[in-house]
Amino acid sequence: MKKPSIALSSRVSFNRYRECIRYAKENGYQGIEWYLEYYRLPSWKGLRDKFFNSLRDSELQYSFHAPTNDAELALKDRTYSAVVLNYLKMYIDFLAELAPVTFTIHIGARRIPVEELSWEHAVDSLKRLVEHGYSKNIKVCLENLTGGWTGHPEMLMEMATSSGAGITFDIGHVMGGKWVLEGHGTALEFIDRIASKVLNAHVYEYENEKGLHLVPGKDTQIFPLLERLSEIGCPWWVLELNTYRETEETLKVLKDYFVS
Repeated sequence: MKKPSIALSSRVSFNRYRECIRYAKENGYQGIEWYLEYYRLPSWKGLRDKFFNSLRDSELQYSFHAPTNDAELALKDRTYSAVVLNYLKMYIDFLAELAPVTFTIHIGARRIPVEELSWEHAVDSLKRLVEHGYSKNIKVCLENLTGGWTGHPEMLMEMATSSGAGITFDIGHVMGGKWVLEGHGTALEFIDRIASKVLNAHVYEYENEKGLHLVPGKDTQIFPLLERLSEIGCPWWVLELNTYRETEETLKVLKDYFVS
């Protein structure tokens, strides 16, 4: 069974991209997922070129995670939803220079109540974004969250299937999500229902009620999920922690998994 590529999340360096690249190379990571909430792509091409050239020169693999705090495709207000769609299309246009890459997005980010969202806008905008990505050789992936529509495997799968999006499976979101905690099913059952669409994984133990990503401990419950991700051939595992220390602790757990 082929091992996945293990990637660092740029969350650990906030917006210091050279530091992140240096750390990944010095510590044996195969790549980096660039979290664009913290490091927004510059509008000025000259600044983008400096960033993109650093990525190319690093010889690391890379993927990208869209901004979330102000980039909600599903807003009820059609004008605002359209603005977000065009904003994310701009990011895809910028990233086309690095294609092929994956571009992960949220729908229902920051635990926004579904009462403020429109399913119609979500599905329509996602389909348009996926089509735009396809035209630029960029695969748009929808991430499961702790609640809302993407926190439910059938709804997540319906969105992904109808739009053509892939799925980024976030272990901590499903372990700390309502679908599992309220007894609708297990985390393994969740992934089994979406397995055919999973292209990437975010690896950590659990997202708590404050939104913090927790490190797997000695009593970790994620090994069965790692096994299933391996079985379905998910090739890209991002250690989505907030500090270098937490990332290294999680990497040690992964190494234990691979030798077990």
